[in-house]
Amino acid sequence: MKYSTSSTCPCEQISIKYGEFVRVEMIYHEICSSDFQSQQWFDYLYDEDQINERNFRSTASAQFQSLGSLCKLTKKTIDTSLTQFYSTKLIASQLLSNETFQNRIHSLITLLQKTTSQSFKRTLKMIEEILHGNFYMSVYQTNWKFTVLERANFSQIYTNPMKYQSCSCGTSSLCSEPVIIDNSIIDGLFIGCYPMKTILQSSLQCFYNETCLQIILSYFQKSSSNNISFQILSLNNSYGIDEKVEQMVDRLFVDQWNINCSYENYYEKCRPTFCTYSYIEYFNIFYIVTTILKGDVSPNYVVVGDLNKDHCVDITLVNYWSSYMNIFLGNGDGTFSSWATYSTGTDSKPYAVALGDLNSDDKLDVVVTNYGGDTTGIFQDFDNGSFVNQTAVVIEEY
Repeated sequence: MKYSTSSTCPCEQISIKYGEFVRVEMIYHEICSSDFQSQQWFDYLYDEDQINERNFRSTASAQFQSLGSLCKLTKKTIDTSLTQFYSTKLIASQLLSNETFQNRIHSLITLLQKTTSQSFKRTLKMIEEILHGNFYMSVYQTNWKFTVLERANFSQIYTNPMKYQSCSCGTSSLCSEPVIIDNSIIDGLFIGCYPMKTILQSSLQCFYNETCLQIILSYFQKSSSNNISFQILSLNNSYGIDEKVEQMVDRLFVDQWNINCSYENYYEKCRPTFCTYSYIEYFNIFYIVTTILKGDVSPNYVVVGDLNKDHCVDITLVNYWSSYMNIFLGNGDGTFSSWATYSTGTDSKPYAVALGDLNSDDKLDVVVTNYGGDTTGIFQDFDNGSFVNQTAVVIEEY
């Protein structure tokens, strides 16, 4: 025996905003809310006497402020994208199954993540190219530096591109070199042409290690900093402590997207008034012959819906061979209290049945298509277990 099933439940509301049943919450990288994004940290790193010097003291504060700006901008970008997503509508004339519903939502959120990240990176890259292409000079003179040439009667000022490890900032914005403190390279930290580009190339691995952090604090030692302390980052990072900031930006500093979608809320908004269910069975020739000879009743189409408006699902089915329609009134607990039989016409051979409110009286009517009589039966105004109006419509050939 081969067996297949299908069911459809028309939605009363076919257009529903995603915000009615979906909410997305993000867990951001801890750097965005750590001590290293506090004003106290920025002030600690700032050394006015070192501005325009070629060392980490001159740009450290600017690098971490740039990192803070990236944290805020990515969060704002995500919030804007989610607001737009929540106002977008799911359009479906039929109730989606729970599995289809969940798959669709997760696919859309995955697409949202990708497009939001790509949009942010395009904007950031455009700004970087404008700054570098127009030879804007950093206030810290990390990409271009003023040079004064003394002449006999005048002085001439011009700019020279800075170089980092034989890479010229005049031709590339990516030039950089490792930060060196007390003749030791600090892993993951760099100085270069632009504070923003430099922090993107950097990693934060030093800030997961108390010893490394103390080296930096000593490097910026200030007389007023005796009672200042900064908490290192947690090692509970699934992306690794050597992840570059640029990679964090690629994922918008989001460590985890938590998708909360409620199928119950979606169902309530869809508000299906009834569902139809059909099945097809294939029997061998011996079964068919014996069934016909015996005159057995064989229901071949079933629909469900609340016919008597008691908020319980009722069953309506038609019997092809007996030319009858049966209605089973549900109790709401999977059982049925009563059932009734209605003739669809002599030798009418009802083939299919559907439910719908044909006369806008807020009651479900029944429509039966008859294979044998070229008619369509309409049963209206179901009340007290029977239909007040029953009509047969002849289908003529043209």
